[in-house]
Amino acid sequence: MKISILIPTHNYAPVNLVKALDEQCRRILLNDKGFDFEIIVADDASSNAEILKVLHKNFDNNEKVRIKAFSENQGRAAIRNRLAEMAEGEVILFLDSDAMPNDDNFVLSMLTHSGDADVICPVLRNPSGFNPTGKELRYRYEMKAEQEGKRTAGFCNKSPYDRFATFCFLTKKSVMLQNMLNETLTRYGYEDVLLGKSFERSHISVKYVDIPLIHTGINDSQTFLRNTEHAMQNLAALQKQVPFYSPIAETYERLRNFRISGLFRATFCIFKPLIVKNLLGHHPNLTLYNVYKLGIYAECVRKVQ
Repeated sequence: MKISILIPTHNYAPVNLVKALDEQCRRILLNDKGFDFEIIVADDASSNAEILKVLHKNFDNNEKVRIKAFSENQGRAAIRNRLAEMAEGEVILFLDSDAMPNDDNFVLSMLTHSGDADVICPVLRNPSGFNPTGKELRYRYEMKAEQEGKRTAGFCNKSPYDRFATFCFLTKKSVMLQNMLNETLTRYGYEDVLLGKSFERSHISVKYVDIPLIHTGINDSQTFLRNTEHAMQNLAALQKQVPFYSPIAETYERLRNFRISGLFRATFCIFKPLIVKNLLGHHPNLTLYNVYKLGIYAECVRKVQ
């Protein structure tokens, strides 16, 4: 059995991640002669030329690691589709470049559970000892989710298709090729939700397992807000094309049903600068963040109508 570990990246060189996965796979290889692996890192047209230099310097002499560079940005969905097509293994393991295994048996543990479902997902953990200065909003958002138990396998398995994320998952290459990501979504947001819905329609089973994976890439508050805006733009466009359940979209529909969506948009427009100031500060309010998402979504819906 051969596994292809697929890592899309942009303006980041995941050297430590690749080395950790390479070491884990080589240990499996020592004990299982029927096992084989490859690691493919796809650079999605990084603007920083040093990224490719660092990757080639570290892995050009490693026969198990391939570096694929795209000269034009593919987008979050397309880059993953290209990786799936390039994979030589019958089993593929996707990881975002800012992931990091929590222990030395991550790959083996994921493979051990591969027979439990068609798609296997680990659970996300936040890095310990993290300094959130300048990244308070995303850090608080992630910590709240973890503290409320929303990062556990038990919670995610209550609605695995709705909770599905492309951050990391294991499946067969054939499953992925029959359920490719929507390439019309070139920016951040909801490409993984649509893939989860595709799995559901195709009766592809998805299961979360209690194998922790550290999310090291807690981005700064400005980037997190920008990604939120992109996600709301995608959501508004998708709701017009292929409607699906979303708490944000459902809340906005309630406002429309009560005929107060226009009032909400006008009020949000007035208070938006103050909300943004809070969210970019050292003590962001997550309730205001939810209001911000709804407000941006309301603005986007009006534009696509």
